Amino acid sequence: MSTNHFSEEVETRLKGFFNEIIDPKDMAKTIREVNYLLSLYCMRSRKTDEMEFTNIDDNFY
Repeated sequence: MSTNHFSEEVETRLKGFFNEIIDPKDMAKTIREVNYLLSLYCMRSRKTDEMEFTNIDDNFY
């Protein structure tokens, strides 16, 4: 069971943002970029082989 903690105004603004302001393809691209950067950061924070970093750095999602 989930509960909604947003006010009606916030919910309306969020719906408007996702339905009218931002392009779905741009939003998907941004999510992939953030996911890539977070994954890279997490892997770099662990001490692993430098070769893995080079391979990851040369690619983008």
